[in-house]
Amino acid sequence: MLSISKNGSLSLRKEKRFSAFEKLTGKQEKISISRNLLISGINNQSDQEKLEHHFSEFGDLHVFDTQQIAQCIAIVGYFDIRNAKAAFNYFSMIYAVEFLSDPPFDDYTDILYIYGEPGDTKDLNDIFADGCYEIQILGGLMGFKYWDLRQMWNKKSLLHLLGTGTRELNTIDKTKGNKENLPPFLIPRKNPESLSTYVIDLSAIMRGNDMRTTLMIKNIPNKYTQTMLLESIDKNHMLSYDFVYLPIDFKNKCNVGYAFINFVDYRFIPSFYTEFDGKKWDKFNSEKVCALAYARIQGRQSLIKHFQSSSIMGQEKSMRPVLLNSNNNY
Repeated sequence: MLSISKNGSLSLRKEKRFSAFEKLTGKQEKISISRNLLISGINNQSDQEKLEHHFSEFGDLHVFDTQQIAQCIAIVGYFDIRNAKAAFNYFSMIYAVEFLSDPPFDDYTDILYIYGEPGDTKDLNDIFADGCYEIQILGGLMGFKYWDLRQMWNKKSLLHLLGTGTRELNTIDKTKGNKENLPPFLIPRKNPESLSTYVIDLSAIMRGNDMRTTLMIKNIPNKYTQTMLLESIDKNHMLSYDFVYLPIDFKNKCNVGYAFINFVDYRFIPSFYTEFDGKKWDKFNSEKVCALAYARIQGRQSLIKHFQSSSIMGQEKSMRPVLLNSNNNY
């Protein structure tokens, strides 16, 4: 049994904030409800593993920050906002508990903004409304707000399969949501490709009806480096590919969540698909689930041509595409 107390002298002072995020995002604001609970009054001698189990009884934890445990403070974040509500109601009887706002990072954002062609509302609802607790509509702009962050991540991965017919808006001024005020690149192109264009059909590969060789690997944890990704691939697929590119954000040096891989033969795809698609990653205890789809640019030569004139080739080697010869040497 954990030793716990609700001691007013140990209550969180106003200047105390979400330390793990504050270094990166600035001061975190207290709000009426969120997935993140700022908890004070915890016995600072509590076993942290038991403490984590104590809080996770209300649902899977997205964040468990004990950097301020010496001050009897912990930060607990839940994947599902319903779990956070239930935990708040219960733990408020034991500790001093407050909600904190989400940091402005993709991993903490539960709303997906999409702009589609006129008449796409029903189709977008059919695809993205499952798991939502709020849907916002402003002209062709739709915002889907999810109970569970993991549902958001899974739905977000579907956007890559929708071709050119939709655009995601990570950040947008909702007061300027009309088409005229959207940046030009967000206006959907005509005649969007079918959802099925990028879907991997193993039976079609087995029959030789689909011989595309380039895949997009999605939902990669942002802490993964190119070396880590190659290590994961090389365990069972070392001689099967000749191109890999994991885009890196130049500013924070983290990957942007997806990569591209080209196989030397389309028949290597089924075993790779079986190992990776729908599976969790093996590092960082990430809850992200790998998803695979065909890439828009297909084939080694097309990829080389695409990147030859790219500014990425002027960056350090670790940020460039990895090109291998027939013996899989760099």
